[in-house]
Amino acid sequence: MMTPTKKKFALAAAGGAAIIIFAIIKLIFTLNGS
Repeated sequence: MMTPTKKKFALAAAGGAAIIIFAIIKLIFTLNGS
């Protein structure tokens, strides 16, 4: 069973990972475009 604290931590981790992945993809596209 997921406690509210664990759920919040999981959402924060998923959000942080998504931001990092998006930043890497954006960086790759920027390097390829130049």
